[in-house]
Amino acid sequence: MSGRSSTAVEAREHARRAGSFQLWEIVPAAVVLAGFAAWAAAAFAYGRPLDFGLAYRAGVAAWDTGHPEQLRTWMSTPFLGMVMALVSRAVSLRTGIGAVTALNVGLTAVLLAVVWRRLRPEVPRAAWWATLGLAAVFAPMVSTALFKQFNLVVLALGMAGFAAVRRGRNSAGGALTALALCLKPIAVLTPFAFLAWRDTRKAGVWTIVWAAAFTAAAQAFLAWRAGNPAALDPFPAFLNFSKRTAPWVCHEENFSPRGTLCRVAGDEAWEPGAFIVLAGVLLLAAMARNALDRHPGRSWEAFAFVSLVSPMVGPIAWTHYQLFLAPMLVLLAVRFATTGAHWTLWGGLVFAFFLSALVVRPIGTVPGGLAYLFGGRDTETLQDAFRVMAVSQLAQYFLFLTAYAALRERRHA
Repeated sequence: MSGRSSTAVEAREHARRAGSFQLWEIVPAAVVLAGFAAWAAAAFAYGRPLDFGLAYRAGVAAWDTGHPEQLRTWMSTPFLGMVMALVSRAVSLRTGIGAVTALNVGLTAVLLAVVWRRLRPEVPRAAWWATLGLAAVFAPMVSTALFKQFNLVVLALGMAGFAAVRRGRNSAGGALTALALCLKPIAVLTPFAFLAWRDTRKAGVWTIVWAAAFTAAAQAFLAWRAGNPAALDPFPAFLNFSKRTAPWVCHEENFSPRGTLCRVAGDEAWEPGAFIVLAGVLLLAAMARNALDRHPGRSWEAFAFVSLVSPMVGPIAWTHYQLFLAPMLVLLAVRFATTGAHWTLWGGLVFAFFLSALVVRPIGTVPGGLAYLFGGRDTETLQDAFRVMAVSQLAQYFLFLTAYAALRERRHA
C-alpha cells in the first residue's frame, strides 16, 4: 500500500515540476505569441472572401432554389450547403468573413492550448517549446485561415470525436466524426479505420448511421427549399462533385496523388489513372494498418495515420489540406523527443515539415518571400510558385514513409 502511495506522490511531484514555469521560458513564450499574433492579424486584415465567399454564394442558392450544385463553383456536400443557407440568412458576407476568421484563429488557440498542456508533463521543456512554436506558425494552418476555409473546424471535430471514442462514448464520437465528414469529407477513411479494429467497430457503425442521418436532414432541407420532393435524392450532389472537380485534377495547386499522376502521365482524361491512384492509396492504408498491428484502434497513432492518408483519396487536395499532416507531425516529434529515434527518422520528420512549410497560400511561397527580401524581386511569378508547390506536395509521402518506418521499428523492437 505504501508503495502505491509513494508512486502517486512521485507522479504528482513530477506533474508539479513539469507544470512550473521557469524564468528562461519567457523568451520562447514571447516568440510563440508574436508569431501567432502576426499571422492572426494578417488573417483579419486579409478581407477577400475567397473560399468562404464561394460557400456563401452556394448558401444563398441553397436557400433560394434548393440547388447549390447548380453553381459552377460548388463542389461540396449537401450538409454544408444547408449550413451555409442558414448562415446566409443570419449574417452578411462581410460579417461572415470576420466570423470565420475569428473561428479559425480561436480554434487554433484552443487546439494549441489543449494539446500542448497535455504534452507538457511528458516532453522535455526545450522540445515542448520548439514543437509549440512550429505548430503556432504551421503554414497549412495559416493558409486555412487566409483562405477562410473550414479545415480547422473539420480537424477539431475529428479530434473531439476520436477523443470521445477513446473514452468509450461511441455514439457521441460517431456523431462528431460524422459531422466533420458531412461538413467536408477530408478524413474520409475514418469510419473505415474504426471498422478495421474490434475496439472501435461500434464507433464506425455509429459514424455511418450519424452521417446518413445528417445527409438525409440536409437533403430534406434542400428539397423543402426547392419545393420538389425529387431533390431528396442525394446522388446528383455526388455526381456534381465528380463533374466539378474534373477540370481541377491537373491543376498545379492540386496536391492529391491523382494530380501528381496526371502531371506525370500528361493526360487528365486517362481513365485508368483514377483506379491506379485509388489502388495505391488503399495500399498505403493497408501498410499503415499493418504497421499499427500492435496498436488499438483508439490509439492516437491510428488517428494520425487516418488524417495523413485520407486527403490522398480524393481527386482534389489543395495546399491547405496539408493541415491534416499536423497530427502525425506532432505525434512523431513527441515520440522521437521522449524515446529517441535514429537520425534518419529525425531527418525524414524534419524534411517533411520543411516541405509542408514552403507554401502560404494565397500570399505566396517561402522561397518567393526570401527572394523578395534578399534578392530585390518585387513579385513572385505564378510559374515559380507552382514549381515550389510541386515540391511541397511531396511532404505527405515523406511523412508517411517516416511514420511507417518508425512504427515498424517499434513493432519489431
